[in-house]
Amino acid sequence: MLATACGKTLEAADRTRTHPYAGPARSITFSSENATYADVVALQDDADDDGWRRIKALAMQGRRAHNAPWRRCVAVLKEHHARSCVIEYHYVCLDRRSETASFAAQLDSHPSRVSIRLHFFAKRLATERIYHLDDEADSYLGYIVCRVGETPLVGRAVIKLPPYLADASAVTAAVWERVNFFGQYLRVQGVPFMQQDARFANCAHAAIWSSLYTAYRRGRIGRVLIAEVVAASDEFHPMSPTIPLGLEVREVRKVFRHFGLSARTFDTPQFEHSDLPNIPGSILRIPKDDIDRLSLATFAERTSRRTDSAEAIGYAEKARETFYKRPIYYVDDAWVTWSNRDDVATNPAYHLLVQIIDTLLDLCVRPYVESGFPVYCHSSDEPHATVLCGIASDHGQFVYYVHDDQFGPYLGTKTLLLASKATFQHQSYTPVTTGRRELTQPATTDESRSSPQAIEPLARSLAIDVERGISNFVVATPQRLTLSPMGALAATYRTISNLLSEGTDTADFFPIDYFRFRTLIMLGLDYKRDRRTHFRSSSRPFAFFSSFHLAEWVIVVEVSSATTPPESSDVSYEFVYDGTSDDSHPLLQLSRVGRQIAGLHPHGDPTMTRINITREVLPRVTLPEKASK
Repeated sequence: MLATACGKTLEAADRTRTHPYAGPARSITFSSENATYADVVALQDDADDDGWRRIKALAMQGRRAHNAPWRRCVAVLKEHHARSCVIEYHYVCLDRRSETASFAAQLDSHPSRVSIRLHFFAKRLATERIYHLDDEADSYLGYIVCRVGETPLVGRAVIKLPPYLADASAVTAAVWERVNFFGQYLRVQGVPFMQQDARFANCAHAAIWSSLYTAYRRGRIGRVLIAEVVAASDEFHPMSPTIPLGLEVREVRKVFRHFGLSARTFDTPQFEHSDLPNIPGSILRIPKDDIDRLSLATFAERTSRRTDSAEAIGYAEKARETFYKRPIYYVDDAWVTWSNRDDVATNPAYHLLVQIIDTLLDLCVRPYVESGFPVYCHSSDEPHATVLCGIASDHGQFVYYVHDDQFGPYLGTKTLLLASKATFQHQSYTPVTTGRRELTQPATTDESRSSPQAIEPLARSLAIDVERGISNFVVATPQRLTLSPMGALAATYRTISNLLSEGTDTADFFPIDYFRFRTLIMLGLDYKRDRRTHFRSSSRPFAFFSSFHLAEWVIVVEVSSATTPPESSDVSYEFVYDGTSDDSHPLLQLSRVGRQIAGLHPHGDPTMTRINITREVLPRVTLPEKASK
């Protein structure tokens, strides 16, 4: 009798299938006559909004898995004033399917073949409008793919850039994501995010995937699924599900190369020693008095002698000379003295050194981020991987935004060298983010409150932890790119110095405060295409940019006057370098100094082509959404 009853129950369950995401309050029956594939939920910004509660209950399904990334996603969406959520019940996510096929299928539990995908809009959306969007399409805020079961909730997600990363002063590695929304194509600009699966993929795999998915959307490589990332880092054995270990930096580089990219690595002083490309110290714009103050404090710390002695003054002068010639050596030497002190949270010399190092790191990574290359960040204090995806300015101080798969997307820190895990954790618990002035307000861990996002001041962060402090950067770059942006910037500095001082390359002479620099990585074809658009009515410049030969990948350094507003697009000088040259000998292929353009063909006789144009300044170079080749 028991067997008969069980058989009838299974037959009934087969005839009427309840959707796994329907939840206890909603049972959706699928049949050929009546199939529900989507619902619309109205949303408000209130913390106790019924719509958000319903969405959370639907997504969580009673799971106990870590959900801080979900809370952070909700915080960003609330800042966009999301008003509608469309629940797509039957979505086949290729990344999730790859996880299922590679790992979950080897377990005894029955893996689901479909996922739920949540779409968010800033406008009210009626149910009958789902298949016929009009102006609602322009309010699209992105999507979140939700995993099923006890696995971490947030699968692939692309959420629109927060307002503070969308203004003119910010730079991001965002892509334009094309989304099929029930037969209609929508677009959203954001940086891809994924929470690690924990059992199958770890933080390093999630961070690598974010870089590879960005490269795919930028047209640099084909699509790579998360399971392929895991397989490239470890051997796969059928019927042997293995929880992966963390990846070392050399293993991360190997994975990037496996998928047809190169990998540029930079070590910070958190590592044994930094290996950043050398640049003249004056480019950092650190006041001379600050350098002397730090040097004298370092002398006193090492010798326990007075800072007003002749020996101390002589030490400071030598240290200043080292800083202007090789700032990397200067900060490495000072870091040995100050990094192991017990009073780092309150020591002013230590804070000054950290600010100098962060300025140096900013010069290193900013060009990659602005050119659409997310930066893989390795923390060695508590081994972990994050992704640097944006840089903005908050009242004159840079704020760096990262994806941390443990706490969510677009998390802010005011230091790269000593980023705090607790600061990221606070932000993941903050349900609403409002206003840039409130970035340094105290954080809250009360999910029911609506206090602003918190980015701890440096001193407070140091008093908590520095477990997200970055020891290594890894950038997935095109294979035929060997020159670094810092190498091109240093060469531009020397070139302008020679032009202005007749060959005298001294830090005291170079009027660094007169100039503002911007460095980009792009295809030579895209650079020429951009410049051609400004000379359609001028035959000779148009022909020059149409036919001049540039390397496949180039690094463009734009120089504008510091007196022009930061949002101005006027560029006075520009220098274009061969991306296959190296930092010790950057090859300049094209230059524009005011109205004079000069180009050197890379092959054959070194013949110089020169033309004059009628314009003193040109607009900034614009990067295309996708590489042209």
